[in-house]
Amino acid sequence: MKKKIVSVLLICLFSLPAFCQLTYTQNLKKIAQIKFPGQPVVKELPDGITMYYLKVNSEIYFAQIAVYKKSLSQLFTNNVNQKIYDDYINGNVKTAKGKLLYKKNISIANLDGVEYVYTSTLPKRELYSYSRLVFLNDTLLNFSLLSRDPLLNTDPKFNDYFKSLKITVPVNKIVSSNIDELANRFGYIGVILLILILLVVGYIFIIKRSAYTKNNT
Repeated sequence: MKKKIVSVLLICLFSLPAFCQLTYTQNLKKIAQIKFPGQPVVKELPDGITMYYLKVNSEIYFAQIAVYKKSLSQLFTNNVNQKIYDDYINGNVKTAKGKLLYKKNISIANLDGVEYVYTSTLPKRELYSYSRLVFLNDTLLNFSLLSRDPLLNTDPKFNDYFKSLKITVPVNKIVSSNIDELANRFGYIGVILLILILLVVGYIFIIKRSAYTKNNT
């Protein structure tokens, strides 16, 4: 079964009290850290999902860490990270009964990530979700700023929050691409051997298919 992870923010979107404007650095499972304007509520959920959220006036600051282990077939799929992002975003928009307004591939801490904006009609009033998403070390990291009103990307609240994200995994320990993940699981020699085996199998298949076609013409 294909694993799908969507944001669970809407579960308790408006059950939060307002907090004072304070600078608070929140550790995100030793994968990253991000600054909130106060101490966020932390909820541990099933399937390796942890979410952090804080309501300040008409904005909600939100971050989510979700464990996501790629299958072996995914490790041999081109642009699999982008497919994971698309599934996550589409799941969020569908759950929120919203509309995707914007999506763009961006660099997040020198990793391939995505920036996206969508509207939500849950609860009853329209809500704008400004979000960024990145995958590393078997972890899908989403962080968002939600607002009742549209925000410009020059808004200090928008910039300060997103720019405060810091990946805390040492650079030489970051695993994001498929080749790095394969090497992490099987070692580089194992990856080379696996690729060679696949090439040989592919070559044998082509030869047999060619011979079959020739014999039937």
